Parts: sequence; C-alpha cells; structure tokens
Amino acid sequence: SHMGHIDGTSSNFKLYISSTVNTSGTVSVPLQGWSTPFTITANTFTIIQVPSAIGYVGCSDCIEQRGIHIVANDSVAAYSHIYASARSDATLLLPTPVLGKEYYAMTFTQASSNYSEFIVVATDDSSKVEITPTANTLGGHTANVPFVVTLQRGEEYQVQSSMDLTGSKILALNTDSCKKLAVFAGSTWTSLGCSGASSGDNLYEEMYPPNTWGKNFVTSPFKTRVGDMFRVMARFNGTTVNINGTPISLNQNQFYDTLLIVP
Repeated sequence: SHMGHIDGTSSNFKLYISSTVNTSGTVSVPLQGWSTPFTITANTFTIIQVPSAIGYVGCSDCIEQRGIHIVANDSVAAYSHIYASARSDATLLLPTPVLGKEYYAMTFTQASSNYSEFIVVATDDSSKVEITPTANTLGGHTANVPFVVTLQRGEEYQVQSSMDLTGSKILALNTDSCKKLAVFAGSTWTSLGCSGASSGDNLYEEMYPPNTWGKNFVTSPFKTRVGDMFRVMARFNGTTVNINGTPISLNQNQFYDTLLIVP
C-alpha cells in the first residue's frame, strides 16, 4: 500500500522480496491492470518499483483501487519502502494467512499541514469494514463515531486527520472468516516529537492484529542516542503496563508515550 506522503506522487514505492530458495512470482495492482514478474536467486533479494501513478493513494475518506498484490511460487519475505529525497520509512509485510479482522491504528502527533493516516486493504470481495476514528477526519467523519464502508478485493480506504489517529479501530464485520484485512498506518510527515525540527520523515508501518500482541517487550537503544521514544497501547480495559517497574493504567486503545533514557 503506497499511502499518503508529503511529496505526493513524487514519492517512490519499492518492494524488497527475498527467499531462501530460487523462486519467482508476480507483483500486480490488479484493479489498475498493472503487473510485473520477478525472479529471486536464493539468499538474495529482488527490488520491484511500483510506479506512483499506479499505486499511490492520495485521497482521504474515500475508496481507491490501488491494492498491491504479491504472489510467489515459494515462501518469501517482503518489505515495502516509501521514500522521497531524505524522507523515508519502510515496513515488513505480513502474509495473507496471518492477517486479522480487527486492528488498532498506531500513528503520531502531526507536524503542521501534514496528516496522520491509516489505510485499509481488502483481501476479498464485499468486505464490510467498520471504522471508528479517534479524531475528526479530513473527509468529514467525526471522532469516535463508527462508520461502515464496503470494499472489494484489492480496494483500499485511506483515513487522514490533522490530529493523531492512534487508537482508531478497524473491524471486519463479515462473518466469513476468510475476509481478512490488511491495515497500514503512519503519517505523511512528522518530526516525531522533535519540536522545532527542520527535518522529519513519513511514518509507515503495517499493523499487527491484536491476537499477535504480547505482554513483555525488551528494548535495545541505538548506540549513539541518549534514548528512544516508545508508545504503548492497550487492547483491553483495566490494563496495567509496567515500564521499568513504574505502573501505567490504560483502557482499550488508550496509549502512553515515554522516552526511555539509556542508563
């Protein structure tokens, strides 16, 4: 999914696909009639660029037909990368079998004139999706009021806001367990807490369904930094999170930010 970016269609989108065996496959944007074959030599990776005119989703609160589909003949690992100039972010891509029907967006506080965002991708036809944004959206949806959209296979629905959309809930309403969703979230551009920063990046990450979330996490700081920012979000009401022994109380989709300083 090539989500919104500060540079619009001037931004680039590349896929990095690797495998432990020699294999081949196809990358396509089926609803745009675009596809390209690829081959991979074992233990190397192949790079595929999807033209921005084909894959870029620039609208808010609307359906676009730009879902990108990777099919390989053997197991592969895949990453996608959105970048322009010095602005860059990438994400691991989840294979279809591990996708879910419920997600909570993780975005961030926005830099001026840029947008917090998430995008929903349907893997099957007639997928009914209930979206509850935590902030008013650019397309006119009200914070904390659910609305429903119906997507066909390969269609995407992008939600953008000038406010932080973290905690927004995305829920597949279909009783058919096969109709799963992919959700990506992030930002068109943010300085990620660095007030007065003259530089920043787009944020771009595929969301994991809550049944894959954990209870214990160990962090490792970058060598040259004094510390790193962390955001923790709760799945259930009455959750207590201990960070280095300090208890934090959170309810469902509430979050807590902290800067963990290197000892």
